[in-house]
Amino acid sequence: MVGLGKVMIITNTSDKPLYEVTVKVNNHKLHEEVNRIVAVTLEPNRSIDVGWMEINWMFQPGENFRISARGYPGSFIGTVPEPKR
Repeated sequence: MVGLGKVMIITNTSDKPLYEVTVKVNNHKLHEEVNRIVAVTLEPNRSIDVGWMEINWMFQPGENFRISARGYPGSFIGTVPEPKR
């Protein structure tokens, strides 16, 4: 099935590759989470799409997520937005 739910686009805007790019999503209402490596290597100035097909998870508004990479200081933390009306 294609076209289920939202898709997260992750872009490496640096001039160095990112290794073991990981996405962790947490749904507090359902007490569920997923934690997956979505790219072994993400080359500079490249993007990947992450959605149901890549991590077997349908992003829901209000879910918290964290994007991290091995060897990269810090991580990006966000919340899945509500749909635009």
